[in-house]
Parts: sequence; structure tokens; C-alpha cells
Amino acid sequence: MSMVTTLGLNKRQRGAAAVEFAILLALVLVPLTLGVAEMGRAAYYYNTMSKGVRDAARFMILQTPGTRELEAKCLAITGSSANGGGGCTQPVLVPGLVPGEVTVCDRVLCAASHNLVPVTVNGVTLGTANLVTVTISGQIFRSLLGAALDFTFGPISATFSVKA
Repeated sequence: MSMVTTLGLNKRQRGAAAVEFAILLALVLVPLTLGVAEMGRAAYYYNTMSKGVRDAARFMILQTPGTRELEAKCLAITGSSANGGGGCTQPVLVPGLVPGEVTVCDRVLCAASHNLVPVTVNGVTLGTANLVTVTISGQIFRSLLGAALDFTFGPISATFSVKA
């Protein structure tokens, strides 16, 4: 008789373990996995925008100061400098990214901060440098898990200089 009772308890305990695992899976493992996936998506977007501003700054450093600002903005948000009718013609690399979130500064567009900067090494002025800075600011990361997890990226910028 005790053998039958013991077997019955073991089956109940096994069922309880399955229920506990299901609760653990639903309350801990699934949200943790989704959170890690969302952080990976945010890191991918940040890296894409960072590469975009670097490419745009490299593009602008080779241009005549004060020109081709729209092409640089398009390059930063789409990966292509193609534009037409005052806007970019290619799809954006990061959802929601618009040219208005991109700032391009060179010695003409931002003369107060980017005018020819002296290049000094060990106290000796070697000449001047033309600075170009491209910045993306105000980009909001829209989480797939709900608006409570949305956040705004900090400014992402790249600055290049070339001897003037």
C-alpha cells in the first residue's frame, strides 16, 4: 500500500515542477530574452547612425565649405548622397530618422565655432585646419515592447579636420 502512495506523490511532484517551470519561463526568461533583443536592436541603430555621421563628415571635408549640406545630411541618414526636390531619395537606415535631426557644421555654416582653427604641435603653430562636424541629435528609439521603454539617443557626432 505504501508503494502505491509513494508513486502517486512522485507524479504530483513532477506535475508541480512542470507548472513551476512554465511560470519561471513566462515571468523571467521570456522578458529577459526580449529585453536583450531590444538592446541589441538599439545598439545596431546607434552603430548605424554613428557610421552615417562619420561618412557624412568624410564627404564634407572634401567639399568646398558651405556647399553640399543636403547631400551630407542624406548620406548620414540613408547611406547615399542622392537627393531630389529638397529631400533624400533613398530609404532611411534607421526608422524615424529625418534630415532635420542632422546638423552639418563647417567654417561657413558654423563660422563661430568652426572657422579656421590653428594647428599647434609642441607650442609651434603649423597652420590652420578646416573642421567639419556632423551631428545627429534628438533621434528617438521606439521599442517594440511598448512606449514605456522608448528613449532618446544622445547626440552622435563626428568631427574631421584637414589642413587648410
